[in-house]
Amino acid sequence: MILLHEDRLQERFFRKALKGLGLESRDVRSVPKSHFPGSGKQWVKEQFLHQVQALRSRNYQKNLALITVIDGDEDGHTQRKKQLTQGCPREADESIVIEIPTWSIETWLGLLNGEGDLVETTKYKYSRWMPNRDEHNRRTEYIQHAVRRFLELRAQPNNSSGLMSLDDGLRELNRLPDGS
Repeated sequence: MILLHEDRLQERFFRKALKGLGLESRDVRSVPKSHFPGSGKQWVKEQFLHQVQALRSRNYQKNLALITVIDGDEDGHTQRKKQLTQGCPREADESIVIEIPTWSIETWLGLLNGEGDLVETTKYKYSRWMPNRDEHNRRTEYIQHAVRRFLELRAQPNNSSGLMSLDDGLRELNRLPDGS
């Protein structure tokens, strides 16, 4: 599995979610942003095409997948997905997962941790309830609780979180290969 993401918080959330789905850390290769000048969003957009082409060139291998995480920001998840796949549409049977938290992953984390009725039109990136990087243990627990709730929602038939981007993200996981 390839995990393409904008930032470390997205990576931590989805690595833990994939572990909860039975994947080992060694089965997930993260594509780090490293020294790319500019925004994480732009980097993910540029890498997406490259990673899709690489995945398609190895389609004979079993259990390969690309999981792409990019913030919806002001565009929202539907528009961002169109932007991302514009030059590279996905086939129905391809294991290409696109997760688009809107505004950002902090919106999902807050909702999954019961921080109230959150909406996708508000930025929660620096909200008082989000543990900062200096509070490592609390931040880890916060992420783990959100992942548990995410996986619980996924297991429920007709799951609905109240956020369109999160509900779409739960459906996107169905694109993972069997056994994930």
